[in-house]
Formats: sequence, C-alpha cells, structure tokens
Amino acid sequence: MAKHAWTILCEKVLQDSESPLYTFVDVYDRLTINTSAELPDVEAKLDEVKKGGGRGIGVPARIRLVTQWFRSDISQPEESKCRIRLVDPLGDILFEQKISIELVESPLQRVAIRASAINITVLGYYWWVVEKPKATQGKREQWTEVTRLPLLIHAAPSPSPRVSRAPQRPGSSPRKDPRGGARR
Repeated sequence: MAKHAWTILCEKVLQDSESPLYTFVDVYDRLTINTSAELPDVEAKLDEVKKGGGRGIGVPARIRLVTQWFRSDISQPEESKCRIRLVDPLGDILFEQKISIELVESPLQRVAIRASAINITVLGYYWWVVEKPKATQGKREQWTEVTRLPLLIHAAPSPSPRVSRAPQRPGSSPRKDPRGGARR
C-alpha cells in the first residue's frame, strides 16, 4: 500500500523544468477575512446566511494542497488512492475528493488539488484531512488518516491605506524642481 510522505497547503507551486524540484510559495496556516463597510461583521453575515437556508459564505482564496506519496516497496509498482477532505470547526465535511495514486512508472508521485474559494460556515480552525484506504473487509471503504493540516480562518479589520514616500538618502535634502516645488 502506498505511503504518505508529506502534505503542504500553499498558494502557488513552481516546478523547476530541469529537475524534480518544487518551490512552494505563500504557505498557508491561516486565512484572514478583512472586514469592511460592505462586510463589517463576518459572524453576523454567516448567521444571516444560515437563517436564510444557506450553508455558509464563499471566501476567495487561491489554495493548493500538494501531497506526496511513495511506494511501500521501491521495487514493486503499485496503484492506490487517497481521499482529501475539508472539515469545518464543527466537524462538518465541506469538501471531499478521492484521487488516484499511480506509482507504476515512478516510485514517487505528487498530487495537487486547487481551489479558488473556500466555503466557510463559522470562524475557527478548518482541517484539511488526507486519508488512505484501510484494508477492507466487505464492500464498504474504510479510511485511515495520514495527516491533518490546520487552517485558521478569522476576521480582522482591513488595514488602513498608507501614504508612502520615496526614501530619502541620509544626509541629502530635497532639491528644487525648476518647475516649482521640491523633488527628491
């Protein structure tokens, strides 16, 4: 049975064209929903949606979950599968996908899923759960958890815009612009 090596949650994955190396960009451990005039209270909005019969609100987020698997015996090609779930803080499953793991041509395989948004039901810790099949008895599939990644989803006020100025070199003073005013 295939073995799990690692799993990571990030925004972007870059693959070197000349080697099997990957670079993971913007690794996630939390997702901040910025409150604004349009959305001053996230929890109140979630309650409103639930009262209206909805399940949650969609939050834009470019997320990639990448997981790597390897052969249990390097000399023996094998095929397997994994199941990836997103579980909310209340224990409800919001997403589930089964993915084939092909370890026939190569002893290693990386598998990735992408999401452009995440549906949230409450604020708190969400869990990306990666599972592999158990040896089954009967027809019902059973799964074993191999890893669980936390993703804290919380709300915070939007950062106020800053006015930035060009940095001034130490010891220099603004020069006069021939058209009037100062220039740096």
